Amino acid sequence: ARDLGNIGPDYTFGFGKPDAYRAVNTLENNYYFEDNVSQNSIKSHSFSIPVNTNQLKITLSWTDKEGSPIADKSIVNNLDLKLVTPAGDTILPWKLNSNIPKNIALRGIDNVNTNEQVTVENPIAGTYTIVVKGTSVPFGPQQYAAAYYAQSKNIEITFPNGGEIEDANSSAKIRWFSNGIDSLAKIEFSSDNGNSWQTVVNNTQLRNENYTWTLP
Repeated sequence: ARDLGNIGPDYTFGFGKPDAYRAVNTLENNYYFEDNVSQNSIKSHSFSIPVNTNQLKITLSWTDKEGSPIADKSIVNNLDLKLVTPAGDTILPWKLNSNIPKNIALRGIDNVNTNEQVTVENPIAGTYTIVVKGTSVPFGPQQYAAAYYAQSKNIEITFPNGGEIEDANSSAKIRWFSNGIDSLAKIEFSSDNGNSWQTVVNNTQLRNENYTWTLP
């Protein structure tokens, strides 16, 4: 998902807007690990990311055993996630305070949810390690999946991206993801498969991630 609202999860947008492209890319490139943990056991999974990465996102998910409707907590099997960086630093997942729902998420140990997420902005290149601990697993072993996604710093055009048919003189909105690139850009248009180009706009802010223009 692409984050919306406050940084990290919040009670309005959750983890953000689902991103089908990233989801398919994660599956096709095997950017995930599947395993299980028992009480107090620890599993580690390592992977490498390249230079020029805008954001690294790790998500741990598991299907919990059904809980009791009269229990103080709905969670039964509690797993914990942390990420170890190439420098040896430990990063904990985002955590919300249910007593003050308007507060922004902070990093910490999550003993409530069965989905935990760590994000790192502008991560250094190198090998990272996902660590999953079976903090409380009375009914185990507990199966889980841990997915990661390293978003590179490049512009992704989402519309148009080929094959669209638009009416002449109609208004269209060009949309893209800037992925950490904050500068001015020139947008050009070709009606003959790239043999010639017409300028749409000379200077537009990439961080706006859209531009409305009238087709010729």
